[in-house]
Amino acid sequence: IQMFAQLVADEAAGLYGQQAWPEERARIHGLVFIAGLAELVGAWLNGALETTREELVDATEGLFVAVTRRDG
Repeated sequence: IQMFAQLVADEAAGLYGQQAWPEERARIHGLVFIAGLAELVGAWLNGALETTREELVDATEGLFVAVTRRDG
């Protein structure tokens, strides 16, 4: 999870530049995002969450942007 959290932080910096969160904050946000994503996908796979694949991808894309980019 730590490795993927760092990947989220690195990708955010590459995608959003100055609009990305600073490194340490980005790692925290990345950790929360990846841990939550793992739980979300697990729930979807075991049938505890009824949604389509497309809705799942749409929601997680929006969450990635929300946790990785600062407004303004």
